[in-house]
Amino acid sequence: MGELLHHDGLGGCRLDRVDVRCGHANDGRGTLANDPHEGNATFSTPTVLHFGVALLVSAILCAPWRSLLGTGTLLGLTGLWGVVYIIHVMCQARRLSVYSPDLEDWIWYTILPLVAYGAIFAGAIVLFVVPEEALFALAGGVVLLTFIGIRNAWDIVTYIVLEGVDKPPNSSGNDESG
Repeated sequence: MGELLHHDGLGGCRLDRVDVRCGHANDGRGTLANDPHEGNATFSTPTVLHFGVALLVSAILCAPWRSLLGTGTLLGLTGLWGVVYIIHVMCQARRLSVYSPDLEDWIWYTILPLVAYGAIFAGAIVLFVVPEEALFALAGGVVLLTFIGIRNAWDIVTYIVLEGVDKPPNSSGNDESG
């Protein structure tokens, strides 16, 4: 949890709480900036999983395997899981009610991760035939997931700080500020 310091212009200030773990912000008046479940499932959770998968693939490739069968199988299952998971994220993004993803969101949260997981899956399949070339596909998928994770983590934090606190939705229609 973090806190934001706001100056009131009269020499005083107030602290507003921001709970990044749940994907929502409290503007000090008890209103939430967005639904924590929708935001987490569509934006935050996949971003963390991309980092985890990048580490997992790296660990699989660093392990001292006696043959490519175990390596290829685990990498193939990881890549396939990623493709299926990103298709699930795409469906969640289409159903969002508190935020409508723009083209940039679709590219960075769905399309590029799909390409990265597809590269990992494809690399795992061709690992048995052309192992040297397969490593380029696997490395490309891992590097892409890492860059996506860095960019998306920054995007999420920026959104919460700039949009989440300054423009909280008022679903009841009543002004709660006074």
